[in-house]
Amino acid sequence: MLHGGLERGPGPARARGGNVAVACSSFPARGASCWRSSVGRSCCWACSAARWPSWSRCRANRTAVRWAELPGHGALAGELVVVGAHYDSVETDAGCPGANDNATGTAAMLALAHRLRGRTLPRTVRFVGFVNEEPPYFWTDDMGSVRAAKLSRARGERIAAMLSLETLGSYSDLPGSQRYPFPFSLFYPTTADFVAFVGNVSSRAITRQAVGAFRRHARFPSEGAAPASVVGGVGLSDHWSYWQQDYPAVMVTDTAFFRYPWYHTPRDVPAAIDHERLARVVDGLTRVVEELAGGERGEGR
Repeated sequence: MLHGGLERGPGPARARGGNVAVACSSFPARGASCWRSSVGRSCCWACSAARWPSWSRCRANRTAVRWAELPGHGALAGELVVVGAHYDSVETDAGCPGANDNATGTAAMLALAHRLRGRTLPRTVRFVGFVNEEPPYFWTDDMGSVRAAKLSRARGERIAAMLSLETLGSYSDLPGSQRYPFPFSLFYPTTADFVAFVGNVSSRAITRQAVGAFRRHARFPSEGAAPASVVGGVGLSDHWSYWQQDYPAVMVTDTAFFRYPWYHTPRDVPAAIDHERLARVVDGLTRVVEELAGGERGEGR
């Protein structure tokens, strides 16, 4: 069963430009509406099917963060695995529906919560929806994940791992379809048919663990990297906020603008998403979360 509580503070959460990637009863956002697409339906279905009794809320100024928890059992129950995704989309003059960035991440997070509902795992798993990941709030105190990570540190919470689910729906089998920031282009494949796990030096152990779990259970290509945080492109999502609080965190991504041509454009729509491969990635991530939460390698459903 998933549990939640509530923390209140001043000011409402704001969805920039009304372009929230997904909205439903568990993610109230002013001016937002659910997609008329398979991804959108899966988001709303996951919310209702999981039947979460409530969501905790961390709210300060304009920023609100919502989460639900699957309680752990045993000696490790006081440790957390955070599975998060931002549910806002970028505000542009032309508009950006945010199908890949980041409704795919939000849909994946909700699907994982649904799949793990009722599971008994050693560590507590917290599923989080972040607002304000996009500019102008990115890397500021109003970024939703910054608020959440700071609150966890202030509470003395023991976070064993954080997964940031970021733009997960673009894949291609064409040679040359994948680009990288330097120096990754020297070592990694040029075909955009894989999902990437990106940590930093301090998160190397959980990056290796996450990639290993994914490769054991998913029939899907994957790549992993844990470079220094200063390398370009590695901190461009909510995992960065947890790095700032010295928590181990990994971004799971299709690499966004390094392969996706419709990043932050009006053409970031559901039709551009590779739904079949997105579903296969979520299959593998289910087992990744189980293992990070202390489940046995052979566990799972």
